[in-house]
Amino acid sequence: MKNYSIKQKTIGIFLVLILVVVGAGLFIIHSLGKAKEDADITNALGRLRMLSQSMGKSALGSAMAKSRKKTIEQNVVSLNRYITKMRAVYTRDVIVPAKRSKIDVSMDPANEPHPAVPFPATFTRMVNAKFGEGHIFGIDIINEDPVNPEKVLKTGLDKDAYSFLKNSPDKVFSKVYEEDGKLFMGLYTADRATVNACVACHIALKGKQFKIGDMLGIRSFKLLYSDDVGLGRSELKASMDEFKQSRNVFNKTIVAMKNGGEYPLNLAMTMHKTVAPLPGEAAQNKLNQVDKKFKELVRNVDNLMGSEVNSLPYRKAQQKILVNSNQLRTFSNDLVEIFTNHAAQNQQSIQVSVIFAIILTIIIVGVAYYYLATFVVQPIGGISKKLGEVSKGNFVQDKLTVTSGDEIGELSKTYNTMLDTMNDIVNQAEDIAAGNLDKEYELKGDLAHAFGKMVQELKDKHKADAKFKELALERDRHSQDLQKKVDNMLQVVSAAAKGDLTRKVAVTGKDAIGQMGNGLLIFFKKLSESMAAISQTANALARSSKEISSAVQDQANVASEQSSSVTEISSTVEELAASSTMVAENANSVAEISKNALNESERGMQAIDALKAKIDGISEDNDASIKEIVDLGKKSNEIGKVMEIINNIADQTKLIAFNAAIEASSAGEAGKRFGVVAVEIRRLADNVMESTGEIQSKIDEIQQAINRLVINSEKGSKRIQEGTDLAGQTFSELERLVAGAKSASDAASQISLSTQQQKTATNQVLAALKEIVSGTKQSSSAITQTSSVTAKLSDMSNELRAMVNKFKINTQG
Repeated sequence: MKNYSIKQKTIGIFLVLILVVVGAGLFIIHSLGKAKEDADITNALGRLRMLSQSMGKSALGSAMAKSRKKTIEQNVVSLNRYITKMRAVYTRDVIVPAKRSKIDVSMDPANEPHPAVPFPATFTRMVNAKFGEGHIFGIDIINEDPVNPEKVLKTGLDKDAYSFLKNSPDKVFSKVYEEDGKLFMGLYTADRATVNACVACHIALKGKQFKIGDMLGIRSFKLLYSDDVGLGRSELKASMDEFKQSRNVFNKTIVAMKNGGEYPLNLAMTMHKTVAPLPGEAAQNKLNQVDKKFKELVRNVDNLMGSEVNSLPYRKAQQKILVNSNQLRTFSNDLVEIFTNHAAQNQQSIQVSVIFAIILTIIIVGVAYYYLATFVVQPIGGISKKLGEVSKGNFVQDKLTVTSGDEIGELSKTYNTMLDTMNDIVNQAEDIAAGNLDKEYELKGDLAHAFGKMVQELKDKHKADAKFKELALERDRHSQDLQKKVDNMLQVVSAAAKGDLTRKVAVTGKDAIGQMGNGLLIFFKKLSESMAAISQTANALARSSKEISSAVQDQANVASEQSSSVTEISSTVEELAASSTMVAENANSVAEISKNALNESERGMQAIDALKAKIDGISEDNDASIKEIVDLGKKSNEIGKVMEIINNIADQTKLIAFNAAIEASSAGEAGKRFGVVAVEIRRLADNVMESTGEIQSKIDEIQQAINRLVINSEKGSKRIQEGTDLAGQTFSELERLVAGAKSASDAASQISLSTQQQKTATNQVLAALKEIVSGTKQSSSAITQTSSVTAKLSDMSNELRAMVNKFKINTQG
């Protein structure tokens, strides 16, 4: 276990945790699926209660609808029999005696001038009218060819009923229709001849043959079926579809719960679910009771549908359906309670399983927390604390004990290795400080590279110091050698000064000292030759001494003048050097100023560019303003035209008022008030004309101001355009100026460099001139001395011969 990594250990812990969670999750999912299945079964069983009521309601509702309509038809049939009987009695007991008594029979007996009795049909209508007063109920007798012309077939329904009853006089024609927002039921029966008197009357009135039983017309019965059209139609359309659907769902559900299999999840039976038989003997017994009561309910409904409406079996079947429906609901409710108790036990098992899974998960999380806290967090905290001390520079620390091979153990090993490395670094730093650069340390990585580079640089520095010492010794050696050469040349010169010209300079070479030695060697050689020649020319020298004296004098004058000139040149060069210094400084300033000028020129060009953009914007705004001003001028002209129209109207108004005043005066007293109105209208017209005149003058002033504003705006536009063009030219000039400034800046930089070089050269020339002045002064002094001794030259010539003889000359070539 110690050799496993933290990653592997952590993964192992979490794998165990995941397995527990997944296992608990799968178990919970399974349990939830079982709970959902129990819930679906509970819903299905609960739906049986609803279906038991739905079946009873549907069957009884359909029966009630049929019973109501059938009851109405039966009542109308009974009424129709009563009317038939009443009409026959009336004809026999009233009409026949009336005719015998010579009493007239009339369709409107109330309006007859003498006593009369109504026809049987008229009497029937009169009785029906009295019977229907205060009720929405009407009875009438109509015919295709009636005795009373007012009682013809009026509606399409009347005609349909007449055609039906003409073919089937023993039946009743009924139809429901909508009228005035209500639902009515129209029923029609045949009006047939029942007695001979009725037959004889119709033969006499219509002129054609009739016999007892013939249809003399139709009787129309109008009854209110429902004040609510929708409700009434729903009652009429009551069917057994709901019962059939509920019966099928109920039956499939019961079979599935008893034997297992598919049961419908919805009333439309579009979705199904498979279920095992309900567990438990109590549930199965209750299912058998429900199934038995369900079949009994179905039989009673079948009996209801097969019995004549409103018959005794019909009413008994209704009563049994009501009882069966309530009993079926009770049994279904008991079944739901039984299964609910079973589902509650499943729910309790799920709760126990969930609690167990939670406890197991908490235990595993606690073990993981203990492991991480003890074997990961705590060791890392100790390592972090020691690293904090190391970061403060405290490298004297105890090493960590490595107890495992995981990342913590590797981290402890790494810490121990780092501690050893830091101690090696400290030791190497102390050795480097002590100058011990050859000791090797086992450093690695960038640190080893850095220390190696530092040690190498220190070694290179030591080598450079040693090289410098060697160069110093070499310089000393060269100095000593140079001193020897100089001493040799001084010895030769000193010997020559004593007259010994036989000694030679031993110093030769291509360096400065060697060239000087070569020069002295040649010099003394030539000096020896010259000494030989001097002796020969001593006499000639004496002769020429006077000429030399004169020439020396001239040379002295020239030397004096040359010395003055050189002095003046030196002063000039000093001034030139000072000027060069100032020029160099100024050139630097000019270069800096040129650079600043270049920057300022570029910023100026940017400002001019922005100014040009602003001027362009002002130009556009000015053009828009000119356009608005011109439009304002046009509108003011239109206002002037309107004022002309108003003036014309005012003139016409004055003329009308004048004519009205004339008419008013001619009308006398009746026209006085109208005259006053005419005067007021005229005064109003005068005021309008006066006001329009003032408005016109204001409009003229506005138009003049607009014209001046347009002219000034156009001038301003021209100036703005000129400013735009000038800004453009300025921009172009600034571009050229920037280019020139850039060139000037580059030239100033070059001039600054040149002046620096000139300053250096001038200083060198000045130093050379100073040497020349010094040499000239010395030369002048020498010439002066030469001039002073020229006089003695003649005397010295004699002495020269003697002096030359004193020199020891090497006569060998």
